[in-house]
Amino acid sequence: MILKDFQNDAINETAEYIRDFLIKKEQGKSPDKVSQVVLKSPTGSGKTIMAAEILRNLSDFFETHPYAIIWAAPNKLHEQSLKKLSDRLAETEYQLVNVDSMSAGVLTRNTVLFTNWEKLFKKDKDGEWANKAVRQGEDGKNLQDVLDATRAAGIGIVLIVDESHQTFYGPNSQSLVREVIKPELVLEISATPKSVTMGGDYHITEVDFADVVDSELIKKEVYLNNEIAKNITDATNSVEAVINASLDKRNELAKKYQEQGVNINPLLLIQLPNTSKETMSELDLKDKDIIENILEKRGLRYSNGELAIWLSDDKQNLENIEKPNNQVKVLIFKQAIALGWDCPRAQVMAMLRDTKSETFRIQTVGRILRMPEAKHYADDALNKAYVYTDLSDIRIDADDTDAKNLLKMQFSYRKEGISDVSLPSVFIHRTDYGDLRADFKPILDNILDQTFGTDDSMIAGEDRYNLIDEKLELYDSELTSPIIADAIIQNLDSYEVSEYETLKVNMDAANIERIFNTVLKGFTGQFKNWARTKSVVCGTLYGWFHKANIGIEQVQKLLACSKLNQEIFAQIFDKALDAYEDVYQEEMKKRRARELEELTFHIPETDQFNENYIITRSPNNAMEQYYRKKNAPGTENKFEDMLNASAQIEWWYKNGEKMERYFAIPYFELNDRKRGVRRAFYPDYIIKYKDGSVGIYDTKAGFTADNEHVRQKANALQAFIQEHANLNLKGGIINVKNNNFYLQDSPDYDESGEWKAFAI
Repeated sequence: MILKDFQNDAINETAEYIRDFLIKKEQGKSPDKVSQVVLKSPTGSGKTIMAAEILRNLSDFFETHPYAIIWAAPNKLHEQSLKKLSDRLAETEYQLVNVDSMSAGVLTRNTVLFTNWEKLFKKDKDGEWANKAVRQGEDGKNLQDVLDATRAAGIGIVLIVDESHQTFYGPNSQSLVREVIKPELVLEISATPKSVTMGGDYHITEVDFADVVDSELIKKEVYLNNEIAKNITDATNSVEAVINASLDKRNELAKKYQEQGVNINPLLLIQLPNTSKETMSELDLKDKDIIENILEKRGLRYSNGELAIWLSDDKQNLENIEKPNNQVKVLIFKQAIALGWDCPRAQVMAMLRDTKSETFRIQTVGRILRMPEAKHYADDALNKAYVYTDLSDIRIDADDTDAKNLLKMQFSYRKEGISDVSLPSVFIHRTDYGDLRADFKPILDNILDQTFGTDDSMIAGEDRYNLIDEKLELYDSELTSPIIADAIIQNLDSYEVSEYETLKVNMDAANIERIFNTVLKGFTGQFKNWARTKSVVCGTLYGWFHKANIGIEQVQKLLACSKLNQEIFAQIFDKALDAYEDVYQEEMKKRRARELEELTFHIPETDQFNENYIITRSPNNAMEQYYRKKNAPGTENKFEDMLNASAQIEWWYKNGEKMERYFAIPYFELNDRKRGVRRAFYPDYIIKYKDGSVGIYDTKAGFTADNEHVRQKANALQAFIQEHANLNLKGGIINVKNNNFYLQDSPDYDESGEWKAFAI
């Protein structure tokens, strides 16, 4: 598997913080409490692979720093993780061990011990640890004795908790961490972690959901009950409708894969209601029989290899089911594959009503999010996942923003008979993440060597240090922080201050690190994505100074506590960024050659909306049902009320954004270094007038109408209207003032310019 950019960034950032945290602990500069690093990454983003690569990244560190690692996961996910990590860490010095086969009385450095977390923290009725692997005995090979012996041998513990949101923060779980494991650091891995700290240092590496979609690892959207109405008649019940609709969709997708020339047999997952956790109750068996009978009528049977089942006591046709072209078309399951199972060809899911709960579980739906070939297809239907359910309501965890962004569960359809529009449009595939990339490192290295005269490969150690010392302030006596002493403000109106002295004091480590980061952010200010930029910049500086035996903390101090050093490095970064400009632009040119996709916009036949939208009466809307965002700005609501009351228009459409099906105008935005960055402007409204003209408008109110971004978008809109004069277009920026509407449609937008009264 070739790692994606977002994965490499998350791996490097997380590994860097783990390394820094542990070094601070060893030096006694971190609180004597458990430090936490959290890897928050969406379902389907390859969290286990990233965690494996974090360990690979840290392998050299753990060679020289004594730590053992406990890898804990719920259910039997730890067994799957052990298998994955065995492959990816095969060439490292790590020793991977399952807790059930633990034989030694002490964990040696580089041991990674895999365990079922839920079984580990169970207690009996007397409050004692119930699991024999934890409960103290006479053989000294239980976890408590082993970890005590491990710490006594000078080996620290790092705890990695996969899917930490599941049970990690329960009282028994936390008791196990405090009383038995006593880790130096915890790495949590989850799509939806809880923001609970243990008192030590804390860092969260967060992967953006949009980055995972852009990488084409996962599907763009989840459609809920897509076209299920075709399967509902007076003679069908809800279960029949769900199963048949989901099977129809599976068959439709199979044909589309064939049309694309792709040898993939899409898999339909049917989840039985969860009436009991482990065993099959009579009701479970009845549901299973009903489903099997429906599938039998469609020719799907265990005997012909097209139907599989995965229950605790019934497993059939599961061998090689994950293979892209495996003949199994439908898999019936209960809970076993809800977590950790990886089968990218799974694309459709049928979820039947649970007698105990009607909560929609996005974690389960994660099983159908992965793209089978880690790329999107020309037929957009293949880039979506499909869920069919007989639930009467859908509820998603309020904190699960990924699920809300992904799940489209309300549908609206274009009205029949309206005269559509045909507008040139674009979609810009994301290429620039606003960060300095790894190709900046050799350039910065080169400028550093030129500045300090260290470009001779033979110069190292003390000689290198002396060359650096000639230009920089390096000694502790020089690296202090001035503070004002005995100053008096003599005039409170003009802030006249008396003469005063400054005293030099040492700065604490926390402030040094904070100022160091602030200074570097300033040097690289045009690259706004500091989370992605930091690992490149800091890694380069640390590595370069390391050749002169100058450590990380001293590097931070020399930049944080010396104005002279800051001025020198400001010049260094200016030179490096100037030299990097050509490299950067060349890379962007390659990417932009494939970034801009030219399209033709029509009113979508179907639009989808999540639970943040509500149906709103809109007689003039182009869609049969109009969904308005619950917290839509009052400006938009007022404008739409005016549109609905107008007799001059045939229809109006509220445009979306950041998707191919919506209307967008290309323009170049100038950033801090005056470099043109290609953007897409999605105007708010498209209006079809009865006289045949088409209006394109974007609404603003108050101060939101007065900024450079609005000016650039407004000018792009007017240029678009002029370029396509044959399409009978008009439009501009609409401003709302005192409940009145004003339009500016000049070719050179000026917020203080001429605003015309606007009405339809």
